[in-house]
Amino acid sequence: MQVHYSKIQLEKVDQENEEQQTNIRKVEELIESLTSQYQEVENQEEQID
Repeated sequence: MQVHYSKIQLEKVDQENEEQQTNIRKVEELIESLTSQYQEVENQEEQID
């Protein structure tokens, strides 16, 4: 069976891909932020000990 994508469908897929890439970047930024916050807390705990 031949699958035929119309131009509109392709544009929709492109847009969804862009949105997913944006979401991935946001998640990566959150992970970096949380990682640095965690390291700060660890450092503070070491100072308390």
